[in-house]
Amino acid sequence: MEKVQLKGFNELDKSIISRIKDIADKQANRMEKQFDDFTVELHMKEVAKKADKARYNVNAHIKTPQKNYSSAVVDWDVVKGVHVTLDSCNKAIDSDREKTATKKTSKTPRKDGN
Repeated sequence: MEKVQLKGFNELDKSIISRIKDIADKQANRMEKQFDDFTVELHMKEVAKKADKARYNVNAHIKTPQKNYSSAVVDWDVVKGVHVTLDSCNKAIDSDREKTATKKTSKTPRKDGN
């Protein structure tokens, strides 16, 4: 199974799809350092159109064995939307990793003081 899946991006120019694929591949490379098994899914849907511009709903789903991470944004710039959603997922992953590291290193003192 492919680590990166793009859904709904077929309507866009090939150059924009290529940029989005590059961004998602960089995310996958980052994820490979942290997880053995994961998938990155990006979903795009056009939600509004004015003249020659369109507004896009971009959803990112990162599935790992421990937890699933999701983020969504609506933006006029689909590439920016992909960046924002993936950055949001990255922050959540980093936050969870810091929490688990803190839990492992912190020791709660016992009631008897030892």
